Amino acid sequence: MVSIIIPTYNYARFIDDCLKSVLAQTNTLWECIVVDNSSTDDTTKVCEKYLIDSRFKYILLVENYGPAYARNVGLKVAIGEFILFLDSDDLIERDKLNQAMLYLNNNVQVDLVYSSMRYFIDPNPQKLFYAYQCNEHEDKPWMTCIDGGGAPLVKELLNGNVMVISSPVFRKDVLKTTGLFDEAIFYNEDWDLWLRMALHQCVFKYLDLENTKTLIRTHSKSASKDVLKMQICGLSVLTKNSILIESYGLKPQLQNRIKDHVKAISASLLKLNRIDFVVKLAMIKKMKLYHFIFRIDKMTFFLQRLLLKIYLWT
Repeated sequence: MVSIIIPTYNYARFIDDCLKSVLAQTNTLWECIVVDNSSTDDTTKVCEKYLIDSRFKYILLVENYGPAYARNVGLKVAIGEFILFLDSDDLIERDKLNQAMLYLNNNVQVDLVYSSMRYFIDPNPQKLFYAYQCNEHEDKPWMTCIDGGGAPLVKELLNGNVMVISSPVFRKDVLKTTGLFDEAIFYNEDWDLWLRMALHQCVFKYLDLENTKTLIRTHSKSASKDVLKMQICGLSVLTKNSILIESYGLKPQLQNRIKDHVKAISASLLKLNRIDFVVKLAMIKKMKLYHFIFRIDKMTFFLQRLLLKIYLWT
C-alpha cells in the first residue's frame, strides 16, 4: 500500500482537484493523509467530504509549522509500505501509483522510483510545459534521468535537485536510516531528503511511463517563487551534509557548489529593499550560515557592496 501525504495551508481552491486525482488512481491500495497547517479558509470543509472514504485521513494542526513538519506528522501515522508526497495544489496522473508499486514489488534492490513531471498554469492542466516558466517558445526538460546509487547519484544530487517532491514513490523503511524531513529547512527540504537517501546508499530508478506524471500547478502563491529563500535553504542542505558528501571524494565539487550558492545569495540580497533585506538576513542568521557566507565571500565584490549597503542604511 502507498501512503500519500499531503501538507496544506489555505489551499481550499486547489485541494479538491488534488484529491480527485488521488481518487482517480487505477490502483486502489492507498491511504491519503492530509495534514492541514491550521488553514483559515475552507480547506477543512473541502476535505471533510472525502472522509466518507475510509482511505482518507484529515489531521488539523493547531499552528502552522511549515510543510516539512506537516509531512513528518503524516509519516508518523502512515501505515503504507511505500510513500508518496503530494502538494495540495498539484495533481498525479491516474497510473502513477500502480506503475510505481509494480516496479518496486518486482525490483527489491530499488528503494525509490521517480516519474516524469510537467507544469501547468492555473487553471489549465490540459496545456503542459517542461519548465516552471511555462513558456512554450523556450520549454525544455530540467529533471535529470538517473538510475542507480553510490557516488554517481550523490554527485548528480550535489549539482541540485533532480526531481519535484511528488515525482518519487519510495520504500518507507529507508527513513529508518535517513531520518525524516529536517524541519528547520522551509525550502529545498525534499532535496535534502533525496540527498541523504543517496548518501546512505539508496538506489534510485527513473521510470517514464504513460499516465504516471506529476502535474505541478503554477500560480501567484507558488512556494518555489521565492528564489532567495530557496538559495539560502539550498546552502543549508549542502553545509549540513558536507561530511558525508566529502566521504564520497567530492570535496572539490562541494566547495564549488557552496561558493555558487554564496555568490547567488549575496547578489540576491543586494536587490532587496531594507525590510526584506533584514528579514532574509535574520533567516541566514537563524540557519547558522553566516560562517560559510563570510568565510567564502569575505573579500569579494558582492560582499563589499553588501557591507556598503548596510553602512548607508545605518
